[in-house]
Amino acid sequence: MTATQPRPKTTTPSFLNRIRLAAVITMLLLGIAASWLVVSTKQNLSAGASYANLYVETVQARSALQNADIAAAGALAASGSAQAEQRQAYDASLREASALVTTILSNSSDSDATLATVHWGYSSYVRQVETALTLLGRDNAAAAKQVGAASSYLRETLDPALATLGAANAKAASAQLGAEANGWIAPMAIGALAILIALSVLLALRTHRYVNLGMALAAATVVGMWALAGSTIGGLTTVGSGAAVPNLARVNAIAVVQNQVGQARADELQALIPGLDAAAKNGEMATLLATAQANAAQFTPSVTGFDAALREFVTATKTVQQLQDGGKSTEAAGQAITLAGPKYTAADDALSSAVVALNTKISSTLNGNDLTLYGTAAGLMVLALVGTLAAAVGVGQRVREYR
Repeated sequence: MTATQPRPKTTTPSFLNRIRLAAVITMLLLGIAASWLVVSTKQNLSAGASYANLYVETVQARSALQNADIAAAGALAASGSAQAEQRQAYDASLREASALVTTILSNSSDSDATLATVHWGYSSYVRQVETALTLLGRDNAAAAKQVGAASSYLRETLDPALATLGAANAKAASAQLGAEANGWIAPMAIGALAILIALSVLLALRTHRYVNLGMALAAATVVGMWALAGSTIGGLTTVGSGAAVPNLARVNAIAVVQNQVGQARADELQALIPGLDAAAKNGEMATLLATAQANAAQFTPSVTGFDAALREFVTATKTVQQLQDGGKSTEAAGQAITLAGPKYTAADDALSSAVVALNTKISSTLNGNDLTLYGTAAGLMVLALVGTLAAAVGVGQRVREYR
């Protein structure tokens, strides 16, 4: 009977070196992949912040256009120096709106049809108002008709298109914040552990040494990387979503009220323009203000300074309407500019300041974690290198035993 030939000693070191190489590659790939997941989380948060900012800029553009519409109506309702001041206010609001619309159109995420509607709608609205202001003083009846048509176009076409564009940016922000990079770290780590265990089994079967401290340490670093990456990514994603999603919802609620109050202010002034339906405009104003007050009552917490400013504005509009109903149209127009105007501005400024504050909070939360994320990425690579070194030294010791 022929005795079994012993395994040639020279083949074992080569086999063990292959195990060592496989372990090294596994650890390095895991380190690179885990670090990439952390960096991709940073990219998701930054993209979410960008889309959230675009949404806020859409809200601000709508507000600026509404204020331009108000000033255009004021230019027709006022007289003398007040008329010139309203023209200047229109120019300032239009400059603000133009800059915001340009940025929004360049960076927004939505269909070409919506972008085209905003682009051509904005140009069309401006042309209509400019035509009205050109006619002012030469053909006031035509100017009044043109201002009314421009305001209707803003409410029925341009503003809804901007709202649709804003909703698309808000949705894109939420999608970026909901991108689940954390879900990949577990299967990656489990896969690496499975490979290391398989390599350890092969190592034990070949060397008859069943415990290798180097491979055990490498496995421990995999678990550490899993815990570090998972907790960091999951924690920051949760914090980011928690800061952005409810604050975006609050911005939207504020935008609704701001739009209603702005339209009410435009109606108040248009009711004072000869040739427009004063009764219908005053009726629309009353409805819009009542709805705005009801919606503002839902704010939690309330917007600082807005409730009082809105009440004062509503009171001022009643004073203006009483003068108008009494046949004192000139006095009514004067009070609409000097009394109701500042009250509206105070209410509008309170809402605008709240929107800016919320946007700052969203941006600082989503963009203020660079140190944590990049520090985690560096820590993962350090752990990967420690595991790599441990595996290389641990298997290397077995290789040296065969020399």
